Amino acid sequence: LDFDKFISEESSTLTARKIKMVHKKLYEITKTISYNCLVMIVGFPFIIVWGLLLGITSFAMNWVYIPLLKLVSWLFNATIPVLSPLRNCCKPVMELVAIIFKR
Repeated sequence: LDFDKFISEESSTLTARKIKMVHKKLYEITKTISYNCLVMIVGFPFIIVWGLLLGITSFAMNWVYIPLLKLVSWLFNATIPVLSPLRNCCKPVMELVAIIFKR
């Protein structure tokens, strides 16, 4: 936002040069201070929330999700040799049940 566009005067009502310069300086300082106050009031809490959210997500991925995924994979790979022969034995019975329920 430009000062000259914000405070526009007609050519017939021009104020003194020094008063206009003081107004312009005051406007720029007020704009900068209000921006910095908004950053402190709104920005810093968002930074804290974002940091906590990212930290919790990283912690959950590294210490919960990845080990759990490895444990499930290990258990699945350990049960395949046991369940494979059992599945082969039950396969004819399951096919028969499927034929019965298909009719």
